[in-house]
Amino acid sequence: MNLIKKDRDITLDFMKTVLVLEMITAHVFQLCYSGGNKYIAAFSLFINVVTFSSFLFCFGCSSQLAYLGKYKVRAEVKQKLTKNFIRLLVCFYISGYAYLAFVGNGINILDIFKVLLLWRIPGYSEFLLSFAMLNVVIYACFKILQQVSVNKYKMGGVILISLIATFIPYKFIFIPIIGTFIGTTKFGCFPILQYFPFFILGVYCQRNKAFFNKKLFTIAFLITAAISCHVIYTHDIPKRFPPSLLWILWPIFFTLAYYWISNRLGKIVKNSGLKVFIDVFGAYTLDYLVISNVLIFITRKFYGNNMSIGMSLAFALFLFSICFLYGLIKMKIRNGLYLQKQ
Repeated sequence: MNLIKKDRDITLDFMKTVLVLEMITAHVFQLCYSGGNKYIAAFSLFINVVTFSSFLFCFGCSSQLAYLGKYKVRAEVKQKLTKNFIRLLVCFYISGYAYLAFVGNGINILDIFKVLLLWRIPGYSEFLLSFAMLNVVIYACFKILQQVSVNKYKMGGVILISLIATFIPYKFIFIPIIGTFIGTTKFGCFPILQYFPFFILGVYCQRNKAFFNKKLFTIAFLITAAISCHVIYTHDIPKRFPPSLLWILWPIFFTLAYYWISNRLGKIVKNSGLKVFIDVFGAYTLDYLVISNVLIFITRKFYGNNMSIGMSLAFALFLFSICFLYGLIKMKIRNGLYLQKQ
């Protein structure tokens, strides 16, 4: 069953499907679960470590496919990037206002304007703003990114700058929108500069079809293993908000492993019935994160964080079903419009 009228990258769709299902499940446990189980806490920590970095890696892969590897001048991508920027910003507003209304202490006119002007960044929505602003970075640095993506030394230089940026004195960054780019202590930010190595790696891997680079995997494994051992033995988790050097480096192996596994499994499911599932979840990842966020926030408002493990898993499965049905309907509508144009 072919639901999509254009070729899509099965590896990216598979990876995004896994990530969005993990993220929805983690949000359910973080906001609705009563707590107390060490394995659930470990799962939640793992998702926190891996998910944003891996999504940014996917964003890099997608950008190489849709922009950097397809067009020569940035004027050609202006319309697409602007559309994507607006879509992501609207999603941030929807999720942000829902968070304030249902999880926070309510919402008033002042809150509405603060969020609208990006002076207040609500919880569980910060990553959406970072993705929105990443479109601005791609447009502003279009030629630079193209040059960096074909030169390993320049790529290494950009990655080094990003890692050094984890030592920025964050406490002096008090303007929220600037914090989205370089970090701040004012809210739980996902600063673009510090996480940028994952975007660059995504561009590189997509451009070179580097699903498994032995040297890169070895270095990544050693880094992730060393940090994991440090955490296990010292019980000292690297700082996430704003991100420390160890927090940025920690998920590197997991992200590359996800990409490689997604490529291998994607080939297996490509000609199976499961491809429908991957098509639907891979196509509208952003929509699902917003839909699930709003429903989780509403549930938290009226049910609190009193769910058992079983109920939390059942709720997560319910959210998967809602998202799948939404994606299926949206895809069929788009296919209908596509056929009308033929």
